[in-house]
Amino acid sequence: MKNRGGKTGVWSIMAICAAACILLGCEGGGSSGGGPVDSALVGSWRLSSMRVNGSGSFSPSEIGWDVRMTLNSDGSLSYTEVWEGETEGGGGSWSAEGGIVHLDGDSFGWNGPYSVSGNKFTGAFPNYDGEGHNGDLTFTRL
Repeated sequence: MKNRGGKTGVWSIMAICAAACILLGCEGGGSSGGGPVDSALVGSWRLSSMRVNGSGSFSPSEIGWDVRMTLNSDGSLSYTEVWEGETEGGGGSWSAEGGIVHLDGDSFGWNGPYSVSGNKFTGAFPNYDGEGHNGDLTFTRL
């Protein structure tokens, strides 16, 4: 190949970089997302009801729990949780694909099948509390 004013070297380096990205997997800067997202879930949500281990549904406020979560289109999430008067906030990532949602926050990791109906989003999360309880959590769009 003929050298065209030094440009051959630049193209070779770019080709090597592209190949390395493909083989090793490049991650773009600035995105903290966890993968593909479902646009129906993008937005702000509040935990409105729950069912634990198949029991009857109840409001989380009955046990002093309030959760608000924002799922962003870039796959990042933020949340505020109030438990027995103590407030905690944080961030993380989320993804949804094939009917399964993955919500990975600083203090929780919920993964399971989900559905969206109107302004409600329900997820069935095994071991949602880290103590072996399965939770069907329903969130209402804010």
